[in-house]
Amino acid sequence: MANNYYDMTGVLMLDSVTPIIRALFTAFDLPADGDAAGEVYIAAVSESSSHSWESVGDNIDNDLFTALGLKVDGFDNFTVEEKLQHLADHFKVSDKPEIVSFFEDTNFDEDADLDSLVMLAGGFDDGHGLTGYRIEGCWHCSAARLFEFGGHGDYLGKHFAVSESSNRIVSFGQRVDIALANGDVSDATKAISQHVASVIAGISDEVIRAQVLHGLITQLAPVTTGGWSPANGVMTDLQYTTYRGCRCPSCGDREQLSGQSFSIDAGTASQTMHCEACEASWSDSYRLIGYSDLEGGLDHEGINRVVADVKERGVAVVDAGDAAAAISDSGDELGVGLRQFEIDIAVSKLIDG
Repeated sequence: MANNYYDMTGVLMLDSVTPIIRALFTAFDLPADGDAAGEVYIAAVSESSSHSWESVGDNIDNDLFTALGLKVDGFDNFTVEEKLQHLADHFKVSDKPEIVSFFEDTNFDEDADLDSLVMLAGGFDDGHGLTGYRIEGCWHCSAARLFEFGGHGDYLGKHFAVSESSNRIVSFGQRVDIALANGDVSDATKAISQHVASVIAGISDEVIRAQVLHGLITQLAPVTTGGWSPANGVMTDLQYTTYRGCRCPSCGDREQLSGQSFSIDAGTASQTMHCEACEASWSDSYRLIGYSDLEGGLDHEGINRVVADVKERGVAVVDAGDAAAAISDSGDELGVGLRQFEIDIAVSKLIDG
């Protein structure tokens, strides 16, 4: 019969090992002696460690309560949940949403998890300065069975957290490869977008998270949008003509887009957009300008020369089609190369004038 195992080693990142740290993390093989600063070893070894909530409770002893000045009757009969509740009351964090949720959702008959212990330590702060952990773990089987071996790495810091496992990376790679093999660029884009979004979500500060996302879009813009994205600001008319409308700044799609009504303010317009392909939302901004502000300027002299030449030659112009043909012929004769929008202006001048 094959057996499955999980083992993990890592470090807590803190200022000092205090009584609270010892009480909460001894179940994770915290060294019994020393008051290490900076980082301290932790582990979970399948054949020797016990990190159940019961084990955590065993390390919350009467000496800790005495050191904290907690005087309660019947301590020896307390469950781990009751001990933790007394600590929450002592540190005046019983009403904090994360503490309330912890007591409501935790099954104390199961193993303790590091995230919960770090959260509790953050509330029970006796000067330890705990900011997080760095761990690497692996699961393995006593028989060489397919996909029953793997590993993961987790980083939990004060400002950023990230976690990745070998099986998720394998699944991610397979999904993208299959999508590309099937020509499904949309699904490949969605998979990569979701992967990147999960990493960015690890930034704890919402403002900084938005700034990082903005910077990421800007750096990727030359790849995904040929040099322009909403993150770059306002499109010129020539850019809009070149790109034929907006693209999703996240995945580059321009087919599955929907937008709310335009908001006009003086010389600018903005529109809130949504991409059905990758679920991104953003706001497009446009500057309301005339032809004279186009890149390269407007060839007023060339337009006037061509219009005057057509009139001088007395070419019959009945409609816009005749006018466009006459303008084109005149431009060829005079060696004046007009762009399409300049031809449109010349046609208007010829018909209206």
